[in-house]
Amino acid sequence: MQHNDVPAGTARPAPTEPSDEPLPIWFFVGLILAVYGAILIAAAFFCDVPDRVVPVTNTPAGLWWGALLAAFGLVQVALGLRGRRR
Repeated sequence: MQHNDVPAGTARPAPTEPSDEPLPIWFFVGLILAVYGAILIAAAFFCDVPDRVVPVTNTPAGLWWGALLAAFGLVQVALGLRGRRR
């Protein structure tokens, strides 16, 4: 019997079941980035800084950076959760 073989009569867990492994570091990195992005988006809406706008769209730069951070953070959270299911 090889190392990867399951003994007879033992059921393998379904691949969609959560494992007992801890969450990967990318989940927490993504969570922090998503929170920072949300803070930047909120600050862009509630703080009036007229000299820092994106000329093409006339929107606050913090809004764009916040959206970018939040999107990247959510992708990392999804990848972290996906990696845990495997």
